[in-house]
Amino acid sequence: FYKPYTGVVPISTGEVAEDIAYYLAASEQTNSAIGLGVVLNEDGSVKKAGGWHVQVLPMASDQTLTFLEANIGLLGSTTSLLANGTSTIEIARELLSGLADVKTATFELKPTYGPCVDSDLDSR
Repeated sequence: FYKPYTGVVPISTGEVAEDIAYYLAASEQTNSAIGLGVVLNEDGSVKKAGGWHVQVLPMASDQTLTFLEANIGLLGSTTSLLANGTSTIEIARELLSGLADVKTATFELKPTYGPCVDSDLDSR
């Protein structure tokens, strides 16, 4: 009988994004960069929350890595980006600057929820 491998990766910094990136590198052997942010209202409730995740594919060139590292370094705080109203497409453009022509890219997400009838799922 197959028994799945389980392991533990310790929390390294206490910062959620850094610890997730550390977990992906240590456990999954996947190089990643993650930015998370939360903007709070005066009463402590969440006004905005968001983040980004860049995962490097094994065949990525050194030049690609150099661009990504530079772009991530210039991006700044994800919380500040959210507070300033920076859109997801603007964040993507900054992260991928020099790597892809994202000036003409469009990002659109229209979630569709229920009902879960087989015929309704065909169009999704």
